[in-house]
Amino acid sequence: MNASDRQALNRLIRYLRPHTRLIVGSLLSMAIVAASETSIPALMKPLLDRGFTGELNDKLWLVPVFLVGLAIIRSGAQFLSNFLLTKVISNILLTLREQMFTRLLRAKTEYYQKTTASNLINAVVFEVNNVLSIMGGMLISLVRDLLTVIGLMGYLFYLNWRLTLVVLIIFPIIAFVMGKINKRLRGLNRQQQAMTSELAYIVEEAAAGHKIVKVHGGEDYEMQRFMEKADRLRKFTLKAAVAGGLNQPITQLIASMALSLVLVIAIMQSATQGVTVGGFAAFITAMLLIISPLKHLADINQPLQRGLTAAEMIFQLIDQPIEEEDGAQSQLKHLVKAKGEIRFENLSFSYDQEEGRKDAIRNVNLDIKPGEGRFCWTLWWR
Repeated sequence: MNASDRQALNRLIRYLRPHTRLIVGSLLSMAIVAASETSIPALMKPLLDRGFTGELNDKLWLVPVFLVGLAIIRSGAQFLSNFLLTKVISNILLTLREQMFTRLLRAKTEYYQKTTASNLINAVVFEVNNVLSIMGGMLISLVRDLLTVIGLMGYLFYLNWRLTLVVLIIFPIIAFVMGKINKRLRGLNRQQQAMTSELAYIVEEAAAGHKIVKVHGGEDYEMQRFMEKADRLRKFTLKAAVAGGLNQPITQLIASMALSLVLVIAIMQSATQGVTVGGFAAFITAMLLIISPLKHLADINQPLQRGLTAAEMIFQLIDQPIEEEDGAQSQLKHLVKAKGEIRFENLSFSYDQEEGRKDAIRNVNLDIKPGEGRFCWTLWWR
């Protein structure tokens, strides 16, 4: 992550500080979800070791009860964490939109000359919503899945530290793959965002100038221009999908290879060290459960890059300099009640001052008194 990305991410994090209590409640709920995930393989071990021995064990009847209880607790904690985080995101969304629109109203004229209306609409309405939705989903995945991975890894070490070391091999490999994909994905997201704004600008021009397009028969030209830009956007979208989609299949391949190696080592250990069926099943269950959160963590890269790209557009608007109004305000005069009179006498007008050019209007008399308007004119066309 480069310096601009870190700066944008730090600015987004600062918006979370006023909502610390809600965030802490959401994080605690995510921790409960992660703990319930870790408890599932822990319940499998005694069930398999003691439940299929041919003897009825009364204590094992508690295992299904615990599983149902875990499901209830997990569902409630997951709902609470999503609700609290959604509330935080909604509050931040309102704050960002207020700051963006305030700066938009007071921005310098030069900014409007350099930026199209479609870009401004895209930033205030769509991009700010996208970046918070992306970051909210990332926060859920990062915290919940990271806690789940830590809990399951701790349990795997408790069961069999030798096999766990094999599992740990996949982490640096995944990090290496993500680092290679990151650079390309970042550039593609920026180009895709720029093309989306250009496409929106073409639609804006065609809609605003629809009369001119119809009068001059420019429908085919506008359609060709629109389709060329839309097709380029489609190609870049596919490139971004390919670059971002490589994370998950590569992660699955690496995890499958690690699982195969674990199975081979576990079979060898069972012959020499007497590994129980329950212990082996609990280890495999924990390892299979850890694959899903690992994939989610690996997939964070793509939405992160998309969110940071959108954040740059948001903060670019918020950081625009404000039009200096002190001098203009000092020259204004406050009028309690307007009064005066407007009068034109024998007003003539021509579009060109060339000799012999006919006047468009001639000898127009206009008299407007306070509170009324009256037109008196004599117009001769030559």
